[in-house]
Amino acid sequence: MTRIRWTVEGLRALLSARRFTGLPWQRAAYVTWWDDQDMAELLSDDQLNDVLPKLPDWGAQDAALVRTVELASFSHAIMVVNRIAEIAENDNHHPDIDIRYKTLTFRLSTHYKGGITALDVSLAEEIDGVLDAMS
Repeated sequence: MTRIRWTVEGLRALLSARRFTGLPWQRAAYVTWWDDQDMAELLSDDQLNDVLPKLPDWGAQDAALVRTVELASFSHAIMVVNRIAEIAENDNHHPDIDIRYKTLTFRLSTHYKGGITALDVSLAEEIDGVLDAMS
């Protein structure tokens, strides 16, 4: 599975070399394109049942992976959200995050596919890593 990732310098070089011409939104679509179609396929019920034991703090609810966590303070919760936002931007896969004082609820679903894919599982693992590191 191959992901196309660009550094700021690489993107500037690509655009300045005019290898790709078009409107800004077309450039963004080109740069964020994923080559790993297998990751964007919906997980079957069997695949989801295999994955959930590996994500003990997550549950499947309404075609999404869901996790709720309570942190030490509101500012700590916002620091966690900011770190997860950086990861989500880098991966071009964004969670729904509900912030209630110091309680965060994450909902992961690949909206254009209408359910849970390997992209959501991967992001759940990354969120778990952030929470482990920042708790």
